[in-house]
Amino acid sequence: MKQAIPDGYNNFNADLLSLFPPSCEIWIAREMSVCLYVVGDNLPSKQALGADEYDDQPDGFTRIWWD
Repeated sequence: MKQAIPDGYNNFNADLLSLFPPSCEIWIAREMSVCLYVVGDNLPSKQALGADEYDDQPDGFTRIWWD
């Protein structure tokens, strides 16, 4: 991620990925901006990540989006 967006994008930067427990599964998406789909326990909060949207999805993922 640091190579793809070395200066970050909006409020997202690659260092935020280190806030997630190693047991999490993370899918990186682009939905007009950076978006993560995460499965796992003890996820960092919306505030800790500086995210704009943070939603639990019906399929068990947590969707985290930065604008």
